[in-house]
Amino acid sequence: MRRKLPDPGTAFLASAAVGALNTANARQPLSRTGRLSVLSFFPGWLTSEMPLHAIGWQVAATAGFLRKGALRTPAGWAGLALSAWSWRELADIWREGTRAGDVYEQALRRDLDAELVEGTLPAAQPRKDVLVRTRLARGPLMGLRKRYAHHVGLPYGDAGRRNTLDIWSTPDLPHDAKAPVLLQVHGGAWIIGNKEQQAMPLMAHMADDGWVCVSINYRLSP
Repeated sequence: MRRKLPDPGTAFLASAAVGALNTANARQPLSRTGRLSVLSFFPGWLTSEMPLHAIGWQVAATAGFLRKGALRTPAGWAGLALSAWSWRELADIWREGTRAGDVYEQALRRDLDAELVEGTLPAAQPRKDVLVRTRLARGPLMGLRKRYAHHVGLPYGDAGRRNTLDIWSTPDLPHDAKAPVLLQVHGGAWIIGNKEQQAMPLMAHMADDGWVCVSINYRLSP
């Protein structure tokens, strides 16, 4: 006997509920302790870092269900309402992220002398909107290390690969540029992680603004 498949409206509601739960987790972790915190961290991390991509796959899924007639039932309309809420929250996460630069600028000017801030930081380069749109479409990690990390795996200690570093900069940065330096130390609770996994969008952005970035590996706990 063949198993009856759920109607498109019910299937859409279930899919929308999963998407909305993922969005809610990106906004506020479902758990911060125990095993559930580990399960909630990774989807929340990816969704909060790439909210526009999350909107994209949710919209694509919605379009597929609508083509199958999901709105012929109340469940389908409930799914559409959940999806609309999810998209709005994801858009809010994106907008909050774009305002982070202003928050940092205000903090620097509040806690440091304004002349010191202006005198030590290189002038920001005009934003290249075409480049920004390309990075959004391809994802924030695509090709950045290859483009900016021109000195890779340099040893600085006796622990093999765990004591190596990468130097990020633009290829046209002069050797005597006297550029400011950002030291990137990856996270991972001292037990996981490496320099190839984290802060690549940040270091690419800083390199475009005239910085040199040094990303290091370090010895982890047993």
